[in-house]
Amino acid sequence: MADHSTEPFWLTVSKAGMFGGLAGSAMGAVGAAWTEPAPHSVGIKTLAKKTFRTMGLSAGTVGFCAAGFVAGEGIAASVRSKDDHWNGVIGGFIAGIPLGLRSASFAGGVGVCTALAAASYAVHYYDYRFMATRSEQLETYAKIRDEVRAREASS
Repeated sequence: MADHSTEPFWLTVSKAGMFGGLAGSAMGAVGAAWTEPAPHSVGIKTLAKKTFRTMGLSAGTVGFCAAGFVAGEGIAASVRSKDDHWNGVIGGFIAGIPLGLRSASFAGGVGVCTALAAASYAVHYYDYRFMATRSEQLETYAKIRDEVRAREASS
């Protein structure tokens, strides 16, 4: 949980769920546009009902995934008293639960949870590597800048 803000934990989880729900709703709208039949063949009421159902299911699923990730990561950081990549792995595993429940398959659910945990680990791992590389570059730049300024001041 890299964000050490002062807002309450429940508010952070709620925001994640809300923004996840908005993203899921948009994904559902796109998915419905690709899969639903043309309006003239089924009628506009039927099409609207199917579209909003798809949007609602996607919003709920992605919203619960986002909230689950943030909650899992935050609770893991609190229980473990550490702020490292393993919190994200735990959050990623918990985020996979709603997708696993939608698949209605235990093996599929475990696979999704594991995949999201692995993806979270990869993101945290490469983010930390990038940040370390970036800080080294900034230190090198600062050292060169100071040398140039010292030369200019002495001439």
